[in-house]
Amino acid sequence: MLVALDACSSGLALPNSLNRFLNEEELVEFRQLSIIENDVREKARNILVAGTKDQDALYVNGGIFTNALINGLKGYADMNNDDIIQFRELVLYVRNMTVAEARQRGERQEPDSNKYERYGDGEIMFLISQE
Repeated sequence: MLVALDACSSGLALPNSLNRFLNEEELVEFRQLSIIENDVREKARNILVAGTKDQDALYVNGGIFTNALINGLKGYADMNNDDIIQFRELVLYVRNMTVAEARQRGERQEPDSNKYERYGDGEIMFLISQE
């Protein structure tokens, strides 16, 4: 079998081709930028709501949904520790924290989300500051 690639940056198809040119820090940065570029290429219309249409939004020293959202944006939602919080990571974190907090109080509150792909297939993301 012969594989011949006539394309821009086709050398990236070779095993470990990035490793020959990038040190570990540069490779981490390259991976981060690849994720960002992939998710922000398209327009994004993402929505995250506190609960279903028939649920109350619980308030305990602030809204439990809002508290989970703030903590998620502080970095707790960064599930894979790449310093990027993707919308789906934020949704999972906020949902899990809100559901657990509500259940501890004998209540039900289940955040929900949607990506309005009709307007673009992009995804909202947040970069965690290293400062």
